[in-house]
Amino acid sequence: MTNNHNFSSNRSNSIQSVATPGISVIIPMYNAQPYIEDALKSIQEQTFNEYEIIVIDDGSTDKSAKIVKSFPRVNYHYQKNQGEAAARNQGMELARGKIITFLDADDWYEPTKLEEQWRYLQENPTIDVVYCDYIVKDQTKEETTIIQSEYFDPNRKNLLATVLFRQTIHTGSMMFRRRCFEAGCRYNPQLRYAPDYDFCLQLLTNHLFGYLHKPLYGYRRHQGNMTNAHQRQKSTEAAIVRALGISKIRKIIDESSFDKSQKNLLLARIFLKTSKYRECLQQLEQHVRVQDIPLAYFYRGNCHYMLGVFSLSQQTYQKAIELSPAFPEAMNNLGCALSAQNRDIEARQAFTSALKLRPGYMDATKNLAKGQSNHLTLFELRGVLTHYY
Repeated sequence: MTNNHNFSSNRSNSIQSVATPGISVIIPMYNAQPYIEDALKSIQEQTFNEYEIIVIDDGSTDKSAKIVKSFPRVNYHYQKNQGEAAARNQGMELARGKIITFLDADDWYEPTKLEEQWRYLQENPTIDVVYCDYIVKDQTKEETTIIQSEYFDPNRKNLLATVLFRQTIHTGSMMFRRRCFEAGCRYNPQLRYAPDYDFCLQLLTNHLFGYLHKPLYGYRRHQGNMTNAHQRQKSTEAAIVRALGISKIRKIIDESSFDKSQKNLLLARIFLKTSKYRECLQQLEQHVRVQDIPLAYFYRGNCHYMLGVFSLSQQTYQKAIELSPAFPEAMNNLGCALSAQNRDIEARQAFTSALKLRPGYMDATKNLAKGQSNHLTLFELRGVLTHYY
């Protein structure tokens, strides 16, 4: 493939068909009538011209198909409802480009998304996958947040080990070479939740990643988003990691270039993520020097809480706060531990303090509003808070 592709700011709807596309843009779609027009327009407005659009209609019953068929340069394919993963796999089977990317039917691309990621892959031939930051807006497009990747490491093994603990890659923004698909990377059609996370782990197992620190992908948050089933998403991610088995998890961590203390803490985090609370406690107590690590006390408190030892969880949260007073997650969880001991006034004080430390903190807000006092925060908060319905 040569680099003499045409980049054009011509955003007319009458762009000519591309015989051999540089990029295949795959849109899995199910009843996307309110949003699909915006998604398709955002592709037509790209500064990169040599693309094909493949829409896989996964059994829509609304007017989505009629809207799609009104656009030029769209390869429309209908299938009986089989789920998001099957639709994505079908799109990759049909793709003709040597570069593949996805666009969810309710999202959009910023105008230079294809061009900038294409250039990155052309200039970095050893990189197989590139992802970017993304923009989050609500249904009215009035609320805007830019979500940046909180961790990137060009060392594939380090990145893989880290993603086992926490997903730091926005998979919707990924662009990857067709050879990843040809090497066997597929979406798991058995997964209703977190199929992107599973696919990302497959890619990380054998392929190098790059990161463009630019918000080029647009994510629209609304009540129909599957990712809004946040707890099911997280529990499925944990199940995917758990299914790897402890031997493989240890091997992935051991092959990273992290130092011994970082590896030990990372394993404890993965134990916590996969609900192995006793193993997490043992790992922290035997292999992590907790004396000066607030996070280690925080994790220990979470294990004690999940095991129902509320007085001990209270003590460890208090130790974490003593070491790090501006620790809203520990403050919120202290409130949960106090509430579990029927110390409701003190619990509300803790929740209020957590919210003052971190405005918009959802778990603390829910604990105060609903009076349930059981919204525990399992891991440290991200740099930018996101919201789920």
